[in-house]
Amino acid sequence: MAKNAETCVQLDVHETPVESAFVESAIATLGSTPESEYARRNALFTQLKAAPQNPTAAERALVDRMYILLAASWLSEQQTDKARELLRVVGVDSASAVTAALLLAESWRMDEQPDKAVQWFLRIAAQHPQNLDALQGLLAAAHSLTEDGQPQLALPLYARIERQASESALLLNNFIASNPASIAALLDSNNPLTDSLRDQASQRLYHSTLDTVFTADRANRRSQQLRVCLTAMIANYQRRIAAAEQSVANLDATIAAMDQAHQQRQVHIASLQTHIRAGDNSDEQLKLRRAVRALMNQDVREQAQQQALLQNRDRLPALVKHTRERLSALLAYYQNAEKNSGAVVTDTLRETLQALASDFSDVAGEAALGKAQLQEEFAD
Repeated sequence: MAKNAETCVQLDVHETPVESAFVESAIATLGSTPESEYARRNALFTQLKAAPQNPTAAERALVDRMYILLAASWLSEQQTDKARELLRVVGVDSASAVTAALLLAESWRMDEQPDKAVQWFLRIAAQHPQNLDALQGLLAAAHSLTEDGQPQLALPLYARIERQASESALLLNNFIASNPASIAALLDSNNPLTDSLRDQASQRLYHSTLDTVFTADRANRRSQQLRVCLTAMIANYQRRIAAAEQSVANLDATIAAMDQAHQQRQVHIASLQTHIRAGDNSDEQLKLRRAVRALMNQDVREQAQQQALLQNRDRLPALVKHTRERLSALLAYYQNAEKNSGAVVTDTLRETLQALASDFSDVAGEAALGKAQLQEEFAD
Protein backbone atom coordinates (compact mmCIF):
# COMPACT_ATOMS: atom_id res chain seq x y z
CA MET A 1 0.00 0.00 0.00
CA ALA A 2 2.77 2.44 0.90
CA LYS A 3 4.36 2.05 -2.52
CA ASN A 4 1.05 2.62 -4.33
CA ALA A 5 0.18 5.61 -2.15
CA GLU A 6 3.57 7.11 -2.93
CA THR A 7 2.83 6.65 -6.64
CA CYS A 8 -0.38 8.67 -6.23
CA VAL A 9 1.33 11.44 -4.27
CA GLN A 10 4.04 11.79 -6.91
CA LEU A 11 1.56 12.18 -9.77
CA ASP A 12 1.93 15.94 -9.99
CA VAL A 13 5.67 16.19 -9.46
CA HIS A 14 7.17 18.04 -12.42
CA GLU A 15 10.38 19.89 -12.92
CA THR A 16 9.96 23.63 -12.70
CA PRO A 17 11.07 25.36 -15.90
CA VAL A 18 14.22 27.39 -15.41
CA GLU A 19 13.65 31.04 -16.27
CA SER A 20 16.40 32.94 -18.08
CA ALA A 21 18.48 35.41 -16.09
CA PHE A 22 16.99 38.19 -18.24
CA VAL A 23 13.41 37.20 -17.37
CA GLU A 24 14.20 37.17 -13.65
CA SER A 25 15.96 40.53 -13.68
CA ALA A 26 13.32 42.08 -15.98
CA ILE A 27 10.52 41.03 -13.65
CA ALA A 28 12.45 42.50 -10.72
CA THR A 29 12.95 45.77 -12.60
CA LEU A 30 9.30 46.03 -13.63
CA GLY A 31 8.21 45.36 -10.07
CA SER A 32 10.52 47.93 -8.47
CA THR A 33 9.47 51.40 -7.29
CA PRO A 34 12.11 53.98 -8.34
CA GLU A 35 12.46 57.29 -6.51
CA SER A 36 11.88 59.33 -9.68
CA GLU A 37 10.95 59.05 -13.36
CA TYR A 38 14.59 59.64 -14.21
CA ALA A 39 15.63 56.69 -12.05
CA ARG A 40 12.85 54.56 -13.60
CA ARG A 41 14.05 55.32 -17.13
CA ASN A 42 17.67 54.57 -16.24
CA ALA A 43 16.69 51.21 -14.77
CA LEU A 44 14.54 50.31 -17.78
CA PHE A 45 17.17 51.40 -20.32
CA THR A 46 19.83 49.39 -18.49
CA GLN A 47 17.61 46.34 -18.51
CA LEU A 48 16.77 46.74 -22.21
CA LYS A 49 20.48 46.77 -23.09
CA ALA A 50 20.70 43.27 -21.62
CA ALA A 51 17.81 41.94 -23.72
CA PRO A 52 18.72 38.89 -25.86
CA GLN A 53 18.97 39.36 -29.63
CA ASN A 54 16.59 36.47 -30.29
CA PRO A 55 14.14 36.69 -27.38
CA THR A 56 11.63 34.02 -26.46
CA ALA A 57 7.93 34.91 -26.34
CA ALA A 58 8.17 35.62 -22.60
CA GLU A 59 11.27 37.77 -23.06
CA ARG A 60 9.65 39.67 -25.95
CA ALA A 61 6.59 40.40 -23.83
CA LEU A 62 8.78 41.80 -21.05
CA VAL A 63 10.75 43.93 -23.50
CA ASP A 64 7.54 45.40 -24.92
CA ARG A 65 6.28 46.06 -21.42
CA MET A 66 9.45 48.00 -20.63
CA TYR A 67 9.05 50.09 -23.80
CA ILE A 68 5.49 50.87 -22.70
CA LEU A 69 6.65 52.02 -19.26
CA LEU A 70 9.44 54.13 -20.77
CA ALA A 71 6.97 55.80 -23.14
CA ALA A 72 4.54 56.45 -20.31
CA SER A 73 7.37 58.00 -18.30
CA TRP A 74 8.22 60.38 -21.17
CA LEU A 75 4.55 61.26 -21.61
CA SER A 76 4.32 62.18 -17.93
CA GLU A 77 6.89 64.87 -18.73
CA GLN A 78 5.22 65.93 -21.99
CA GLN A 79 8.03 64.41 -24.08
CA THR A 80 5.66 63.13 -26.76
CA ASP A 81 8.22 62.67 -29.56
CA LYS A 82 10.43 60.49 -27.38
CA ALA A 83 7.39 58.51 -26.27
CA ARG A 84 6.22 57.89 -29.84
CA GLU A 85 9.69 56.76 -30.89
CA LEU A 86 9.59 54.04 -28.23
CA LEU A 87 5.97 53.05 -28.85
CA ARG A 88 6.58 52.39 -32.54
CA VAL A 89 8.99 49.60 -31.55
CA VAL A 90 6.09 47.55 -30.13
CA GLY A 91 4.78 45.19 -32.80
CA VAL A 92 1.13 44.98 -33.82
CA ASP A 93 1.04 41.32 -32.73
CA SER A 94 2.40 42.11 -29.27
CA ALA A 95 0.35 41.58 -26.13
CA SER A 96 1.07 45.26 -25.44
CA ALA A 97 -0.08 46.44 -28.89
CA VAL A 98 -3.35 47.94 -27.66
CA THR A 99 -1.65 49.82 -24.82
CA ALA A 100 1.00 51.13 -27.21
CA ALA A 101 -1.63 52.37 -29.68
CA LEU A 102 -3.64 54.05 -26.93
CA LEU A 103 -0.52 55.83 -25.68
CA LEU A 104 0.26 56.93 -29.24
CA ALA A 105 -3.24 58.36 -29.50
CA GLU A 106 -2.78 60.11 -26.16
CA SER A 107 0.52 61.59 -27.32
CA TRP A 108 -1.23 63.24 -30.30
CA ARG A 109 -4.01 64.45 -28.06
CA MET A 110 -1.38 66.04 -25.77
CA ASP A 111 0.10 67.72 -28.84
CA GLU A 112 -3.36 69.13 -29.58
CA GLN A 113 -3.73 67.14 -32.76
CA PRO A 114 -7.05 65.38 -32.09
CA ASP A 115 -7.44 64.16 -35.68
CA LYS A 116 -4.31 62.05 -35.41
CA ALA A 117 -5.41 60.83 -32.00
CA VAL A 118 -8.76 59.75 -33.45
CA GLN A 119 -7.01 57.94 -36.29
CA TRP A 120 -5.02 55.89 -33.80
CA PHE A 121 -8.15 55.09 -31.83
CA LEU A 122 -9.82 53.95 -35.04
CA ARG A 123 -6.84 51.89 -36.11
CA ILE A 124 -6.47 49.99 -32.86
CA ALA A 125 -10.24 49.41 -32.57
CA ALA A 126 -10.24 47.97 -36.09
CA GLN A 127 -7.35 45.63 -35.26
CA HIS A 128 -8.79 44.62 -31.87
CA PRO A 129 -12.58 44.95 -32.14
CA GLN A 130 -13.23 43.05 -28.89
CA ASN A 131 -10.60 44.68 -26.75
CA LEU A 132 -12.11 46.69 -23.89
CA ASP A 133 -9.29 49.25 -23.76
CA ALA A 134 -9.50 49.77 -27.53
CA LEU A 135 -13.26 50.30 -27.35
CA GLN A 136 -12.86 52.70 -24.44
CA GLY A 137 -10.28 54.61 -26.48
CA LEU A 138 -12.66 54.68 -29.43
CA LEU A 139 -15.40 55.92 -27.11
CA ALA A 140 -13.10 58.74 -26.00
CA ALA A 141 -12.51 59.55 -29.68
CA ALA A 142 -16.27 59.69 -30.31
CA HIS A 143 -16.72 62.03 -27.35
CA SER A 144 -13.86 64.18 -28.69
CA LEU A 145 -15.47 64.40 -32.13
CA THR A 146 -18.78 65.38 -30.55
CA GLU A 147 -17.14 68.09 -28.48
CA ASP A 148 -15.24 69.36 -31.54
CA GLY A 149 -18.48 69.83 -33.45
CA GLN A 150 -18.22 66.75 -35.68
CA PRO A 151 -21.28 64.75 -34.60
CA GLN A 152 -21.70 63.22 -38.07
CA LEU A 153 -18.37 61.42 -37.55
CA ALA A 154 -19.10 60.55 -33.93
CA LEU A 155 -22.50 58.93 -34.59
CA PRO A 156 -21.24 55.89 -36.57
CA LEU A 157 -18.49 55.44 -34.00
CA TYR A 158 -21.03 55.28 -31.17
CA ALA A 159 -23.05 52.73 -33.14
CA ARG A 160 -19.95 50.64 -33.84
CA ILE A 161 -18.82 50.74 -30.21
CA GLU A 162 -22.28 49.77 -28.98
CA ARG A 163 -22.45 46.80 -31.34
CA GLN A 164 -18.94 45.47 -30.64
CA ALA A 165 -19.14 45.94 -26.87
CA SER A 166 -22.60 44.30 -26.75
CA GLU A 167 -21.35 41.33 -28.77
CA SER A 168 -18.38 40.88 -26.40
CA ALA A 169 -20.61 41.10 -23.33
CA LEU A 170 -22.96 38.49 -24.85
CA LEU A 171 -20.10 36.07 -25.57
CA LEU A 172 -18.83 36.44 -22.01
CA ASN A 173 -22.26 35.98 -20.45
CA ASN A 174 -22.92 32.88 -22.56
CA PHE A 175 -19.59 31.44 -21.44
CA ILE A 176 -20.40 32.24 -17.80
CA ALA A 177 -23.71 30.37 -18.22
CA SER A 178 -21.72 27.24 -19.17
CA ASN A 179 -20.22 27.24 -15.63
CA PRO A 180 -16.49 27.03 -16.45
CA ALA A 181 -14.80 25.18 -13.59
CA SER A 182 -11.10 25.66 -14.30
CA ILE A 183 -8.52 27.97 -15.84
CA ALA A 184 -8.04 25.31 -18.50
CA ALA A 185 -11.69 25.78 -19.49
CA LEU A 186 -11.06 29.52 -19.89
CA LEU A 187 -7.92 28.99 -21.98
CA ASP A 188 -9.43 26.23 -24.13
CA SER A 189 -9.40 27.41 -27.75
CA ASN A 190 -12.59 25.44 -28.37
CA ASN A 191 -14.69 27.53 -25.98
CA PRO A 192 -16.98 30.22 -27.49
CA LEU A 193 -14.72 33.14 -26.49
CA THR A 194 -12.42 34.85 -28.97
CA ASP A 195 -8.66 34.91 -28.42
CA SER A 196 -8.91 38.56 -27.40
CA LEU A 197 -11.57 37.92 -24.75
CA ARG A 198 -9.65 34.89 -23.42
CA ASP A 199 -6.50 36.99 -23.09
CA GLN A 200 -8.28 39.86 -21.35
CA ALA A 201 -10.03 37.54 -18.90
CA SER A 202 -6.77 35.69 -18.17
CA GLN A 203 -4.89 38.92 -17.51
CA ARG A 204 -7.61 40.16 -15.18
CA LEU A 205 -7.67 36.84 -13.41
CA TYR A 206 -3.94 36.99 -12.76
CA HIS A 207 -3.70 40.65 -11.76
CA SER A 208 -6.84 40.74 -9.62
CA THR A 209 -6.20 37.61 -7.55
CA LEU A 210 -2.45 37.90 -6.92
CA ASP A 211 -1.98 34.28 -8.05
CA THR A 212 -4.49 32.97 -5.46
CA VAL A 213 -6.74 31.40 -8.07
CA PHE A 214 -3.78 29.85 -9.92
CA THR A 215 -2.63 28.24 -6.68
CA ALA A 216 -6.16 26.95 -6.10
CA ASP A 217 -6.35 25.69 -9.69
CA ARG A 218 -3.10 23.76 -9.28
CA ALA A 219 -4.38 22.31 -6.00
CA ASN A 220 -7.66 21.39 -7.67
CA ARG A 221 -5.96 19.58 -10.55
CA ARG A 222 -3.60 17.81 -8.12
CA SER A 223 -6.54 16.69 -5.96
CA GLN A 224 -8.37 15.42 -9.05
CA GLN A 225 -5.33 13.37 -10.08
CA LEU A 226 -4.90 11.96 -6.60
CA ARG A 227 -8.62 11.20 -6.28
CA VAL A 228 -8.57 9.27 -9.57
CA CYS A 229 -5.40 7.45 -8.52
CA LEU A 230 -6.79 6.59 -5.08
CA THR A 231 -10.09 5.45 -6.59
CA ALA A 232 -8.17 3.06 -8.85
CA MET A 233 -6.05 1.96 -5.89
CA ILE A 234 -9.16 1.27 -3.80
CA ALA A 235 -10.64 -0.81 -6.64
CA ASN A 236 -7.39 -2.79 -6.76
CA TYR A 237 -7.42 -3.29 -3.01
CA GLN A 238 -11.05 -4.35 -3.10
CA ARG A 239 -10.04 -7.15 -5.45
CA ARG A 240 -7.15 -8.07 -3.17
CA ILE A 241 -9.42 -7.90 -0.12
CA ALA A 242 -11.92 -10.19 -1.84
CA ALA A 243 -9.08 -12.60 -2.52
CA ALA A 244 -7.96 -12.30 1.11
CA GLU A 245 -11.47 -12.97 2.37
CA GLN A 246 -11.61 -16.04 0.15
CA SER A 247 -8.30 -17.14 1.63
CA VAL A 248 -9.85 -16.75 5.11
CA ALA A 249 -12.62 -19.11 4.05
CA ASN A 250 -9.99 -21.51 2.74
CA LEU A 251 -8.06 -21.21 6.00
CA ASP A 252 -11.17 -22.03 7.98
CA ALA A 253 -11.62 -25.20 5.93
CA THR A 254 -7.93 -26.09 6.35
CA ILE A 255 -8.00 -25.45 10.09
CA ALA A 256 -11.16 -27.56 10.44
CA ALA A 257 -9.52 -30.39 8.52
CA MET A 258 -6.38 -30.15 10.67
CA ASP A 259 -8.50 -30.19 13.84
CA GLN A 260 -10.30 -33.32 12.65
CA ALA A 261 -6.97 -34.95 11.82
CA HIS A 262 -5.70 -34.07 15.30
CA GLN A 263 -8.71 -35.71 16.92
CA GLN A 264 -8.23 -38.83 14.79
CA ARG A 265 -4.53 -39.04 15.72
CA GLN A 266 -5.36 -38.71 19.40
CA VAL A 267 -7.81 -41.62 19.10
CA HIS A 268 -5.21 -43.63 17.18
CA ILE A 269 -2.49 -42.86 19.73
CA ALA A 270 -4.78 -43.80 22.61
CA SER A 271 -5.67 -47.03 20.86
CA LEU A 272 -2.02 -47.94 20.28
CA GLN A 273 -1.10 -47.10 23.86
CA THR A 274 -3.60 -49.69 25.15
CA HIS A 275 -1.47 -52.40 23.55
CA ILE A 276 1.83 -51.28 25.04
CA ARG A 277 3.03 -53.36 28.01
CA ALA A 278 5.49 -51.95 30.50
CA GLY A 279 8.81 -53.81 30.63
CA ASP A 280 8.09 -55.65 27.37
CA ASN A 281 10.94 -54.93 24.92
CA SER A 282 9.95 -57.30 22.22
CA ASP A 283 10.20 -56.24 18.60
CA GLU A 284 6.43 -55.88 18.40
CA GLN A 285 6.34 -53.64 21.48
CA LEU A 286 9.23 -51.50 20.19
CA LYS A 287 7.39 -51.11 16.91
CA LEU A 288 4.27 -49.92 18.74
CA ARG A 289 6.23 -47.42 20.80
CA ARG A 290 7.91 -46.00 17.64
CA ALA A 291 4.52 -45.63 15.94
CA VAL A 292 3.11 -43.76 18.94
CA ARG A 293 6.13 -41.39 19.06
CA ALA A 294 5.84 -40.72 15.29
CA LEU A 295 2.14 -39.92 15.62
CA MET A 296 2.77 -37.67 18.61
CA ASN A 297 5.58 -35.80 16.80
CA GLN A 298 3.38 -35.34 13.72
CA ASP A 299 0.62 -34.04 15.94
CA VAL A 300 2.94 -31.51 17.60
CA ARG A 301 4.10 -30.22 14.19
CA GLU A 302 0.62 -29.92 12.79
CA GLN A 303 -0.66 -28.27 15.96
CA ALA A 304 2.07 -25.64 15.59
CA GLN A 305 1.09 -25.12 11.96
CA GLN A 306 -2.54 -24.86 12.97
CA GLN A 307 -1.70 -22.25 15.61
CA ALA A 308 0.23 -20.16 13.05
CA LEU A 309 -2.69 -20.37 10.64
CA LEU A 310 -5.07 -19.26 13.38
CA GLN A 311 -2.88 -16.24 14.19
CA ASN A 312 -2.74 -15.22 10.51
CA ARG A 313 -6.47 -15.69 10.21
CA ASP A 314 -7.06 -13.48 13.26
CA ARG A 315 -4.76 -10.72 11.95
CA LEU A 316 -6.16 -10.65 8.42
CA PRO A 317 -9.58 -9.04 9.18
CA ALA A 318 -7.88 -6.29 11.21
CA LEU A 319 -5.43 -5.63 8.37
CA VAL A 320 -8.27 -5.50 5.83
CA LYS A 321 -10.24 -3.12 8.07
CA HIS A 322 -7.23 -0.83 8.59
CA THR A 323 -6.47 -0.74 4.85
CA ARG A 324 -10.07 0.13 3.99
CA GLU A 325 -10.20 2.89 6.60
CA ARG A 326 -6.86 4.40 5.50
CA LEU A 327 -7.77 4.47 1.82
CA SER A 328 -11.24 5.84 2.54
CA ALA A 329 -9.74 8.61 4.70
CA LEU A 330 -7.25 9.55 1.97
CA LEU A 331 -9.98 9.57 -0.65
CA ALA A 332 -12.26 11.72 1.53
CA TYR A 333 -9.40 14.17 2.17
CA TYR A 334 -8.64 14.70 -1.51
CA GLN A 335 -12.32 14.82 -2.44
CA ASN A 336 -12.74 17.62 0.10
CA ALA A 337 -9.59 19.41 -1.12
CA GLU A 338 -10.82 19.12 -4.70
CA LYS A 339 -14.22 20.51 -3.71
CA ASN A 340 -12.78 23.45 -1.75
CA SER A 341 -10.13 24.45 -4.30
CA GLY A 342 -12.64 23.97 -7.11
CA ALA A 343 -15.03 26.37 -5.39
CA VAL A 344 -12.28 29.03 -5.20
CA VAL A 345 -11.49 28.62 -8.89
CA THR A 346 -15.13 28.55 -10.02
CA ASP A 347 -16.16 31.56 -7.92
CA THR A 348 -13.15 33.64 -8.92
CA LEU A 349 -13.56 32.77 -12.59
CA ARG A 350 -17.22 33.75 -12.48
CA GLU A 351 -16.52 37.03 -10.68
CA THR A 352 -13.73 37.96 -13.11
CA LEU A 353 -15.77 37.11 -16.20
CA GLN A 354 -18.84 38.92 -14.83
CA ALA A 355 -16.76 42.04 -14.11
CA LEU A 356 -15.34 42.01 -17.65
CA ALA A 357 -18.78 41.47 -19.17
CA SER A 358 -20.13 44.31 -17.02
CA ASP A 359 -17.38 46.65 -18.24
CA PHE A 360 -18.25 45.83 -21.86
CA SER A 361 -21.91 46.43 -21.07
CA ASP A 362 -21.04 49.80 -19.51
CA VAL A 363 -19.14 50.83 -22.65
CA ALA A 364 -22.04 49.67 -24.81
CA GLY A 365 -24.46 51.63 -22.62
CA GLU A 366 -22.38 54.80 -22.74
CA ALA A 367 -22.05 54.50 -26.52
CA ALA A 368 -25.80 53.94 -26.84
CA LEU A 369 -26.44 57.05 -24.75
CA GLY A 370 -24.08 59.12 -26.88
CA LYS A 371 -25.73 57.81 -30.03
CA ALA A 372 -29.21 58.56 -28.72
CA GLN A 373 -28.26 62.12 -27.77
CA LEU A 374 -26.84 62.82 -31.24
CA GLN A 375 -29.85 61.25 -32.95
CA GLU A 376 -32.08 63.48 -30.86
CA GLU A 377 -30.05 66.53 -31.89
CA PHE A 378 -30.29 65.55 -35.57
CA ALA A 379 -34.04 65.06 -35.19
CA ASP A 380 -34.40 68.62 -33.87
